[in-house]
Amino acid sequence: MRLSLDRLRTYRKLGLSNLIAVAVYRRKLRSGHFVKSMPVEGWAERKNGSLLPEAEGVPEAEAPHSIRFFNDRAFDLESPPDWFSNPYSQTRLTDNHSHWSTMPDFNLDTGDVKTLWELSRFDWLTKACWQIHKGGDAQLPVNEWLNNWCDLNPANQGVNWKCAQEASIRALNLFLAQAILERESSVAGSRYIEFLAFHVKRILPTASYAKAQDNNHGTSEAVALFVLGLVLAKSSDSSITRLGNQAANQGRSLLEERAEKLILEDGVFSQYSVNYHRMMLDTLSLAELVRRQYGVPTFSEKFYAKAKSATQWLIAVTDPISGDAPNIGTNDGSLLFNFKDVDFRDFRPSGEMASVLFLQCSVFPDNRHGLMEVFSVEPIGGAAAGHTEITSNSNKGVPSAPLRELACGFRRIGNRNTFAILKVPHDRFRPSQADALHLDVWHNGENVVRDAGTYSYNPPIEFSSDLGDTRFHSTVEIDGRNQMNKISRFLYSSWLSQNPVQKKPRERGSEFLEIQGSYTDHMGGFHSRQVSFDGKEFTIIDEILGCSQNAILRFRLAPSAWEYEKYAVSSQNVSINVKGSGITGTSLNQSVESRYYLRLSEVPVFEISLSGDSVTTTKIRVLNSFQ
Repeated sequence: MRLSLDRLRTYRKLGLSNLIAVAVYRRKLRSGHFVKSMPVEGWAERKNGSLLPEAEGVPEAEAPHSIRFFNDRAFDLESPPDWFSNPYSQTRLTDNHSHWSTMPDFNLDTGDVKTLWELSRFDWLTKACWQIHKGGDAQLPVNEWLNNWCDLNPANQGVNWKCAQEASIRALNLFLAQAILERESSVAGSRYIEFLAFHVKRILPTASYAKAQDNNHGTSEAVALFVLGLVLAKSSDSSITRLGNQAANQGRSLLEERAEKLILEDGVFSQYSVNYHRMMLDTLSLAELVRRQYGVPTFSEKFYAKAKSATQWLIAVTDPISGDAPNIGTNDGSLLFNFKDVDFRDFRPSGEMASVLFLQCSVFPDNRHGLMEVFSVEPIGGAAAGHTEITSNSNKGVPSAPLRELACGFRRIGNRNTFAILKVPHDRFRPSQADALHLDVWHNGENVVRDAGTYSYNPPIEFSSDLGDTRFHSTVEIDGRNQMNKISRFLYSSWLSQNPVQKKPRERGSEFLEIQGSYTDHMGGFHSRQVSFDGKEFTIIDEILGCSQNAILRFRLAPSAWEYEKYAVSSQNVSINVKGSGITGTSLNQSVESRYYLRLSEVPVFEISLSGDSVTTTKIRVLNSFQ
């Protein structure tokens, strides 16, 4: 009965309109509606020239071609590649001839479906065109690969048409490939226009389903409709022009509505995920760049206010020395529009692009995003009011406003070189991981205390761990249970919310001297965490109530030569000491983390066993600078 009640409460939080939209979508799937309304179609313009004529005649590297998946691991692929193969497991989808709406989401015999989608996002295309633009050889035969993809992926057939967000990213990358090659869309060939039009026709009918997810799907698909619609609206074909105008108008409306709802008042995105926040912000930046290029009216004032807040948030959680950011929340390895091939964990280019577009200042001027070069946007000299330029060798601080306003899910304490971020529960949107009161600690570019990440949405059967579980975060696990019940692949019940704050955090200027958070779970377990910082040492006070058996306090550590004593661990640069009457034992163990999608690595974990209700004080002292 409890689980049933949990489900009812959870569905209520998801919202009636969202539930109705999902139900309608699933009914259409079962009834064959999409098979009839969106039939499989071949490419009518297949013989009318190349998709990207500007890429013809360019010297090409010989096969095999090295292609990075999820902005990480490189695989040597033949030419053209197998669009239906999982290079990680060496398995292949044998039947791709069904309508997309009849194919399963996850129960494919190839494992994680994202390994099939990755090539069909066309990230390789923008990278190859960037090499051509820079005067070099093409990394691969661009048009040969595009032709082969079209031959094997008729519109609406198979796995690569299953997800409208994947279709959105693919079409945006073709648009960007053309922009990189400096070819005006107004003189684009009929094949290019047909390709974009088919993708718009795929996105439009399921936009309400994307909206109902309250996540990046809605923003990505809105941007695709807006951008692709502007291109199609310039077509000489009246039917394509009408489609373009419809898409651009609907995309603009959906994007403004999604930004208003999903970006909370302090700038945090609805998914409580650092990587998905970057993904969302990159699509907003692209929409603004294309809007300026096409000279269409500005977005609403509310849109720009939310985009500004989201930009400030990303800057505030980005470590300016390494460019990395907390590995908090789910992610799928996405780093969109990365044709300059920067490291997946460098968030500075996205922060710089958004700061120039939405804050009218440069925050990371040494990290210019590739889109800024394509659309001729220069870094802005000088800092806007309330913001500070941060370079790789700068001693200046981070922007002041975000430090004081991280409240809806995240709180920050510290300075530029040394800071901590506390993940506090917030139940406005569905949580993606059981990570309440996780603490991230950064010192001189190193993520000293960290999170485990995601690894995969559909991991192989031999991988039994879910990195979203409470035990994979730097927080407290009470009585061996998750903080919330997981009732499906992407859904928890018993959502946590922040308990009322008993006292206002102490502040000094723009910085918090103390941050705190607490929650009570569905079994009555209570955890409060208070974090203070004096410039050299963090003091963390964890109070646990309602613990009937035992609890474990964990600090997931950066890989290093840690020395262990009974109540302490230390490395060359950091020492961690714990004390409390409830401590029954400590240990330094090994666990796993995933900082890149589908890559696991080992990390040490300092575990403190606690008996019953207790108060534990932890001191994290930063010593020397990391090299």
